[in-house]
Amino acid sequence: EHLAGNMLAFVHFGARLEPLYGGTRFLLLYLTSGVVAGMLSSSEAILLGASGAISGVIGAKIYWCFKHGAAEGARMMLQLFLEEGVLVPMLANIV
Repeated sequence: EHLAGNMLAFVHFGARLEPLYGGTRFLLLYLTSGVVAGMLSSSEAILLGASGAISGVIGAKIYWCFKHGAAEGARMMLQLFLEEGVLVPMLANIV
């Protein structure tokens, strides 16, 4: 279930964000988010978290919306993730 959620989020947000940032920058964003999430993890093991990488992609989309005048859409998206518990379980895996 968790893996399916990560895959769905990656396909959904990745397809919309990759054209905005370009392939190379999107790949760097995804990989960097995964590495940083793994470093911030409370686990003693070295992790490369897909959930953290997806959270970084979602954060980049919210940032892009605010930067390009779509603040209402970004607020709605952030509210959805917080209220529906989509983002919180993802973050719980990296903290």
